[in-house]
Amino acid sequence: MISSRFLTATLVLFCLQPLRATAASIEDFSGYKAGEVFMPGEVFPAKGTGWLDGWRSANSYVQVTGSFVTTKPLVDAGPYLAVSIDSIVGEHPSNPSGTVTLPYRPPTKPFKLIFKFRPETSVQTVRYYLFDNDVRIAGPGPLASWLITSKDGQWQLLNGEGNGVPSEMIATGLPVVAGTTYSFAVEVNPQARTWNVTITDGKRSVTEKNLYFRNTAYTPDRCLVFGANETSAPALGLNMRFAIDSISIQP
Repeated sequence: MISSRFLTATLVLFCLQPLRATAASIEDFSGYKAGEVFMPGEVFPAKGTGWLDGWRSANSYVQVTGSFVTTKPLVDAGPYLAVSIDSIVGEHPSNPSGTVTLPYRPPTKPFKLIFKFRPETSVQTVRYYLFDNDVRIAGPGPLASWLITSKDGQWQLLNGEGNGVPSEMIATGLPVVAGTTYSFAVEVNPQARTWNVTITDGKRSVTEKNLYFRNTAYTPDRCLVFGANETSAPALGLNMRFAIDSISIQP
C-alpha cells in the first residue's frame, strides 16, 4: 500500500514542475523610447517577448531606417515602428527595395499572426509587401510561405501551387490608401502548408481562406518581413515610408 506521505510528496513535486505551455510572441513596442533608431547593419534588440533576435533591415540599393516614434499612433498612444526607405535616382535600373525583419520560431500547430500596418506613401509609385520568409531578405523571394502585397491599387494575396493548380495572385478588392491603418489577421497551418487572412481598414473587411504557401519548404526558424520597393524603372529616388504596430503570434 502506498503511504499518504509518499502521495503528498509526489503531488508537491508534480506541482513544482514548470508548466509546458507555448506563450504568445508579442511586440507592441511599449518597451521602446521615442527617438530610438536602427540603421543598416545594426540589430536592435526586440523589446517584446518570444522573438529569436532583434529588428534588422535588409537593403537592395536603398537606405532603410527604423525609428520608434509616438506621433500619429496606429492605435493608442505609445511608440510604434516607423520605417523610411530611401533610394537614389538612377542608381538601380529597377525596383530598389528594402525591408525590416523580425525573426521568430513559429508553433508547429496552426497559429494566428496579428499586426497593424499603415502605408505612408502613395501606391502609384510604391509597392508594399508583407510576408513570412525563411531568412532576412530585401524583397519577396521564392522561399516565402504567405505573401500579401499592394498591386493595382489594392491588397492582393499570393495563392501558391497546390493540388496541381499553378500559383496566382488574388485581388481582395480592398484599396490600399496612404495614411490608412490596416489590421491583418493571418491564420497559418504549418502542417497543411495553407493560410487564411482577414484584412480590415476600420470600415471594410475582406477574408480569404485555404490559400496555399508559396513554398512548402517550411523551415523551423522564420522571419516576419515588412517592406516596399519602387515600381518605376529606372529608380526615381523616392522616400518610401510605412508604420507597424501591435504584432502578436497566438499559438
